[in-house]
Amino acid sequence: NQHRLYYNFLLTWLPSRRPVALLFAGASVWRLIWRSQSRAQGLQTSFSPPTYFAPLSPLSHSLPLCGLPYSLPYEGPDRLLSRGRRMEGYDAKFDPPLEKRLECPICLLAQREPMQTPCGHRFCSACILRALRETGPRCPVDNTTVCVHQLFKDNFAKREVLSLNVHCSADQCGCSWQGELRDLQVCTTYYMCMCQQ
Repeated sequence: NQHRLYYNFLLTWLPSRRPVALLFAGASVWRLIWRSQSRAQGLQTSFSPPTYFAPLSPLSHSLPLCGLPYSLPYEGPDRLLSRGRRMEGYDAKFDPPLEKRLECPICLLAQREPMQTPCGHRFCSACILRALRETGPRCPVDNTTVCVHQLFKDNFAKREVLSLNVHCSADQCGCSWQGELRDLQVCTTYYMCMCQQ
């Protein structure tokens, strides 16, 4: 169901992950409505998938407070969903080897943008969102019921992963660089080493 796909997508990109309503006006223009905590008014945005979101505009009627003090990213759902499919974990040469607890149980790589389930399991954000979308609302590890709005970003785990020591993975360039994962950049288009040397 395409409506459900876009609805789940939008839930993941809203910081509160609790929109008030997602209205479908025909097949082309959709409207997302929520209440902003930082502004004393309702806000809305309309968009035509897969194009960009329209600017935010005030609503004329009040909505229940859902605690969203942020605006939406101005990228179309199709574009971001497509980008998300490529965002598996980090495939790097870790030294020392990657600990199991920092490995995504789905892609078996270091967790990228880790998200945690209510049952305590961590996954790459793209991996868990894809799993929930394709196999239903179940944790891939213990089969516990998990809904998208129950996931939360694990910033502590993210900082831990990005601070891990790695070697340059672009062997073709003969680079001997090593340092924190956050400083490693590999150009996947030309397979050239771009690791700040």
